Amino acid sequence: MQYRTLRCWTVLLVGLIVVAGCGTDGVKTVDVSGTVYLDDQPAAGVTVFFITDDHTGTGKTGVDGKYTLDNGAQPGQNKVYFSKIAGSDLSGEAVDDGEMAADMPDEGEPSEESAAQPEGEQLPAKYTDPLNPPETFTVPEGGTSSADFRLTSE
Repeated sequence: MQYRTLRCWTVLLVGLIVVAGCGTDGVKTVDVSGTVYLDDQPAAGVTVFFITDDHTGTGKTGVDGKYTLDNGAQPGQNKVYFSKIAGSDLSGEAVDDGEMAADMPDEGEPSEESAAQPEGEQLPAKYTDPLNPPETFTVPEGGTSSADFRLTSE
């Protein structure tokens, strides 16, 4: 169980490193926003990732399910995945470092379950795989305010 928490933090850290390393220097980005729904209801607290070979754009949904990518997206075909980790509030602040340190793994082999889904992930695994993103979206040259996604809990 504690290994799952470490894996969750590792995935988030890698995502942040990718985002930090994928600045907009030399890469054209445009504004992208939309709404994420889960079972036809606005989904609050979902982080949305738009990925190309040269750029990663991220944003987080508010209580109304609406998001804006903080660093835009590259026009063209983008792979998209989502994450909603329990313990993270709507501002994107994760649980405190003391909690994270308390959840460090014990020695032993990880279970197959922990390899599939980070602990605390509240979305179905089919939407959360950063290595094989489940959705695609073609971002227009002028950006868009209608990059909407309808997820299901099944």
